[in-house]
Amino acid sequence: MCGDYNLVQDPNLDYNNYKKINNPKARNKLLEIKDMYNLVDPFREINPSLRRYTWRRKNPLKQARLDFFLIPETFLSSVDKCTIIGSYRSDHSMVILNLVFNPFVKGKPLWKHNNSLLKDKEYLKTINNKIEEIKTQYAVPVYNINNLKDIPNKELQFTINDQLFLETLLMEIRGKSISYSCYKKKEREKEEKNLIKTIETLEKSLEPEHIQPLEEAKTLLSEIRKTKMRGQDHERN
Repeated sequence: MCGDYNLVQDPNLDYNNYKKINNPKARNKLLEIKDMYNLVDPFREINPSLRRYTWRRKNPLKQARLDFFLIPETFLSSVDKCTIIGSYRSDHSMVILNLVFNPFVKGKPLWKHNNSLLKDKEYLKTINNKIEEIKTQYAVPVYNINNLKDIPNKELQFTINDQLFLETLLMEIRGKSISYSCYKKKEREKEEKNLIKTIETLEKSLEPEHIQPLEEAKTLLSEIRKTKMRGQDHERN
């Protein structure tokens, strides 16, 4: 089970700037259910004394770990990690639980062209250069290579037949597109990773002056993920 329980299990570790225990009856009932069904909080099992919060309010500053997983105690041996990371479009952080039951090795993924690349000027320049390179490679020797761009495509003759030229051209464009997509994906993931690291660092702080930089970092992360949701993520699918 996982969610926003709107309560904490351990007031000493899971509250910051709270004057009283929130929802005491619901908290007692949850603790009773945990004991009845032998449920445990994997985050607290891994981090017995770590102070991390999943919700915060600026004025006055209040923080609490209201979001958590509850799993059967027998699942603990399958827990790979349980972490709290910054979220976006929400005033709650994300809680992530990784369970490993039967590890397997993924095969090579299929690649699907992302049409949003057609709006990327750098990508278009790269592909147009590749097309000119292939045209130059297979044009018959009678042409002046320096003036090849001035000759209409319909008038060009190649050392291979048109069908083979087309297949070769498409293969080269596909290869260059995959290479470019991987490059853009790495750049985006690097930026996203740095932002997540910044957010995690700021979330660990209890200082009020770190709230504003935290919100700004979350806004930047939100923009990156909005781009991904619009399908402009330039990656292998």
